[in-house]
Amino acid sequence: MASTVLWDVPKLGQLTVWAMKQILDAKSFAPENSVSGLDQPVRFDAASRTLVMARRRVFTKANIGNYNF
Repeated sequence: MASTVLWDVPKLGQLTVWAMKQILDAKSFAPENSVSGLDQPVRFDAASRTLVMARRRVFTKANIGNYNF
C-alpha cells in the first residue's frame, strides 16, 4: 500500500445520518450544504453523486511523520 485516507468517524456519522434524513424527506442536496455539527459546508458533486465533507488527507510514507496520533 502506498497511501491511505483516514476519516473523522463521528463527523462521518453525522453526515451519514443527515444525508439519510434528506433522502427520506425527499430533499435534494444543494451544491453546498450546512450540516449541524460540522464546521465546514458539505459539497455535493452531482456528476458523481457524492457528498464531500472536507478535503481529504492522504497519508504516505513521506508525510506520516507530520501528524501526531
